[in-house]
Amino acid sequence: MKGARVYANGTNLITWDKLSDFDVDPETGDGNAAMYPIQRVFNFGINVSF
Repeated sequence: MKGARVYANGTNLITWDKLSDFDVDPETGDGNAAMYPIQRVFNFGINVSF
């Protein structure tokens, strides 16, 4: 084994807003996205070289 790399990445993990009582996405322009929750993305991985 020549090397190994472990990595983690995340997007939209935390959102600060005062709209949580209304269940509205603060990133939309008109605020009319109450049907869709804010998506959180998690990536984990390992790269190994032999």
